Amino acid sequence: MENNNFEQIIKEAVNWWIEKIDNPNSFDNGDNSKKGQMANMLAMLLAVQSKNKLEKEQLEIFKDSLTEQLEYTLNLRGECILRTDYEPMWQLQKAAQLAQIDDSVFPWKTTMKINKDKIEVSEGYKKPYETIYKVKDNTKTKKR
Repeated sequence: MENNNFEQIIKEAVNWWIEKIDNPNSFDNGDNSKKGQMANMLAMLLAVQSKNKLEKEQLEIFKDSLTEQLEYTLNLRGECILRTDYEPMWQLQKAAQLAQIDDSVFPWKTTMKINKDKIEVSEGYKKPYETIYKVKDNTKTKKR
């Protein structure tokens, strides 16, 4: 993996997550019933309330921790998956805990696949994967 590609792809992935937790708005549990929609709205309200407490320091700690973890994993395996269910999992959870960021600001049911060539994201219950960044042409393909 070329170092420039490696650095840029990590930067893009980390920035995507920072944007999501700093502006929480993706809560799709896949339940389209009235009860399910109410759960989605309640999650949004809780996230907005928690988001108001985020400090710049917390975001920096999160960024540094996630960057370090991605560097390690990508060097070791050449690919990485970041995932949330109703809370962050694995590397995201560790970075959030270090930064003391509440789980409620993370999007639900979201998976990010990272490899040396691209970043793909499935955002929401059973949503299709979309390529949000390709290294080859150095372009973002979807707005955050």
